[in-house]
Amino acid sequence: MAESNLQSYLVTVNTETYALTQPASPTYPMVTYTGISDEAKTNLDGSVYITEAKFRVDAWGQTYSSAKSIANQVMSDLNGYAGDFQGLDVNFIKAIGVEETYDTDLSLFKIPVEVTIYY
Repeated sequence: MAESNLQSYLVTVNTETYALTQPASPTYPMVTYTGISDEAKTNLDGSVYITEAKFRVDAWGQTYSSAKSIANQVMSDLNGYAGDFQGLDVNFIKAIGVEETYDTDLSLFKIPVEVTIYY
């Protein structure tokens, strides 16, 4: 459920936003995102008290600064956010940067952000 809300937000950061993979002829900088999990947390009686949706958002750029700028904006906008998130009522969002890489085959910088949405 939270995936469409995340995708709607990411398009506001960078219009070149795609699920899972890059297109055949991409324009950079670009964002790809991958759903990792969407787990309903339950009480002992089986009632759901919160859902935790995890995603990996990758900012791609031909320069380090272009990829880093997108990743920084995602982290700044989302980390600690609570409230209406593109139509989804969220309790809290956590966004943290992880290992930055350079893809030598593609000659691109990739700056990943792990996003967890609690709703």
